[in-house]
Formats: sequence, structure tokens, C-alpha cells
Amino acid sequence: FSISHDYFAQKYLNEGVELALSGKYEAAIEKYSLSWLYNQNDPQVYYNRGLCHYFLNDYNRALSDFNLAIQLNPRDTSALSQRGIVKSLLGDFGGSVADFDLILSQYPSSSKTTFNKAIAYLQDGDFVTSCRLLS
Repeated sequence: FSISHDYFAQKYLNEGVELALSGKYEAAIEKYSLSWLYNQNDPQVYYNRGLCHYFLNDYNRALSDFNLAIQLNPRDTSALSQRGIVKSLLGDFGGSVADFDLILSQYPSSSKTTFNKAIAYLQDGDFVTSCRLLS
């Protein structure tokens, strides 16, 4: 009998999650990359790997993985939110706000997203807009 690609993709994804939950982000990235070898179309692999890069302060790689996750699932608000945060950390405040606006178009009452958007404006030096959003 043969074990399917899906089996290995899920196996390595699950192992990556366990490692990430233990704070072993480099090892988790390796497992997510192994999962990717068996299924390049799973947005969860890119999202999880992006989170690990984020926690390792490797924002460019995090951004790349979040971009891929969003390409595969454009309505993934978790990936959009993380990408918005990473864009802000990289100084792309306009891109950050655009991501938060995409989420707010789906969930207008998301206080977490409104807060993140206000922080992006604050980091960009637009105190008036930031305060307006937070009031």
C-alpha cells in the first residue's frame, strides 16, 4: 500500500504546529517546509510558517509567507491581519492600512482590526487619524 501526499502534508503540518506551540520556531519552519513539499496549495502551511518567521523577527520572510497564504485564500482575515502588522513593522503603513481596511470591509465592528489600523496611523505620524479611530 502507499501513503498519500496528503498524509505526509498533514503529518508535517501537525508536527510544525506542536513545535511552534513549544516555541521551537526554527524546527517548526522546517516541518512546515516539509509539509509544503507534499502540498503547495495549503494556505495554512504558509500562514503558520509566516507566524514562525514573525516570532523570529524575520519580517521579510513572514511577509512573503503571508502573501502566499492570502493568494491561496484571499478572505483569510488572520493572514491579512498578520500581513498588515508585518507591513507596519517594515514601514509600509499604507499597505498595512489597506490590509486592515480589507478586514474591516468584511467585519466592520472588529475592534482589534480598528486598533491595529490606528497603530499603523500612529507609527506613520498621523496622530489625528489614530486618535479618531481610537475614540
